[in-house]
Amino acid sequence: MANPFLVLGGIAVGIITAAFGVLAVPGWVAAAQDASATNDLASIAIAQSATSSKLGTYALLTDLRSGWVKGEGTGVRITTAAPAIHVASNTKGDVWAAVAVSDSGHVLVRTSASPNILRGATPLAAAASTPITGAVVPAGLPTGVTLSGTRAVPTISVEGMGGGYMAENVIVDPSFLDPSRWELAAGYVIVPEGAHGDGNSLRVDASTAPSRLVTPATRTGKYTPVKPGERWQVTGLSKTTPDWNGTTGWSKLRVHYNVSTFIEAAVVVRSDNDWRRISASFTIPAGVTEISMAIAADHTAGTIWWDDIRLEKIGG
Repeated sequence: MANPFLVLGGIAVGIITAAFGVLAVPGWVAAAQDASATNDLASIAIAQSATSSKLGTYALLTDLRSGWVKGEGTGVRITTAAPAIHVASNTKGDVWAAVAVSDSGHVLVRTSASPNILRGATPLAAAASTPITGAVVPAGLPTGVTLSGTRAVPTISVEGMGGGYMAENVIVDPSFLDPSRWELAAGYVIVPEGAHGDGNSLRVDASTAPSRLVTPATRTGKYTPVKPGERWQVTGLSKTTPDWNGTTGWSKLRVHYNVSTFIEAAVVVRSDNDWRRISASFTIPAGVTEISMAIAADHTAGTIWWDDIRLEKIGG
C-alpha cells in the first residue's frame, strides 16, 4: 500500500506548482536526492557486519552484491541504486570505507570507524568528469581514508590506514545478477544456474558463428585504466558438458588492449559438468594505459557456463 503522506504530498506540490509556478523548498530536494545513496551506504554497512561476523573479514562491493566471498556464502546480498559508488578494504579485511555520489551531487562517505554518514558541504558540478577534490570532500574523514576520482567514478582508499589494499574486481557484475549490465551476443544467455548453488551464470550455447565474445562492463566502462609494470590477474569459474569442443585458441577469458591486441588469457579446460576455476596472471606491457577482458567462445558442440568472473590488480 502506498504511503498516504507521500501521495498527498505529491498532490499538494502539484497543486501549488500549477497555481504559482516552480516550487522551491530549500534543502528538501537535495535531501530527497541523497536518500538512495544514503540507503546504499546503510545496506553496505549491514552487509559488512554480517560478512565479518560469518567470515571474519569485510568485503568489496562486487562480493557484497553477489553474496559470496572467496567461494563462501555471506548469507546476505545487497543491491544498490546509486550509479556512482565504491567500497574499499585492506588486505586484512578489518577496515572498510564506502563512498557514494548522490543525485544532488553531494559526496557521501561511511566507514567502519563510525555509524555516521559524512556529507560534503558543496555538491559536485553536473559533468560526469568533475573531480572529487576540495570542498566537495566531506570533512572529518578518518585518518588514512582518501577520496579521488570523478562524479561518475568515485574512488575511496583505506591504504593510509595500514594493511595495504584488498584486490578489487573491476567487473561490476561478475555473477550475472543484473542482466541490464550485459550486452550479450547471440548464444550467450544468463540463466539461474550459479556455481554456488544459487544466483546466476552465463551459459554459452554451441554455434557455427566464429570467434564470438562478450565484454563485461567495468567501473570505467569496457576499458580499465592501468599502468605499465602493474601485475593483474584474470579468473573465472567455468564448467562444460562432456561434448563441448571449444579450442584453447579462442575459448577463454581474454585480456587485451587497443581493441584486440592480446596480452594474456585464462583458458578453459573441458569438464564433465563440474565447476572449475581457471586463472592467469600478467604484467602490463610498456605503453599500455588501459585493458579490457572478453568472454570468448568458438565451440560448435556442447555448452559452457561461466560464473564469478574477476579481473583484479594484484601488485605494482
